[in-house]
Amino acid sequence: MQIWGEYSVIFPLIAAWVLDHCEPREPRRVGDRVLAYREKLLGPE
Repeated sequence: MQIWGEYSVIFPLIAAWVLDHCEPREPRRVGDRVLAYREKLLGPE
């Protein structure tokens, strides 16, 4: 998404709209899987 305008004014409006219109999502918990991703990409140490 591109935003044309003063970000300090536009961002709070967009954030408020998102919070009002979007359902909460399940956290992805990527930090818990960092070591598994590292091993998958680089192999075991």
